[in-house]
Amino acid sequence: MPIAGLKMAYDSAYKLLQVLDADRLGVTAAFDTAKNSLVHHHISEVFRLSPDATCYLIPMPLDTSKSNHHR
Repeated sequence: MPIAGLKMAYDSAYKLLQVLDADRLGVTAAFDTAKNSLVHHHISEVFRLSPDATCYLIPMPLDTSKSNHHR
């Protein structure tokens, strides 16, 4: 299911090799501000601390608990 305002869908993995990859998906500092979240902040911290890291982002709906989602 597509996520409004983002170029992503729930339950799909997105490979990030740099912060710009998150920005291209719509996960920006402005997104964090608008959604009162820290997603972009945490992604930027991953790459600040480990510039050569690979990060996988898997968006999940807020109302879905991990125990209910994975059967």
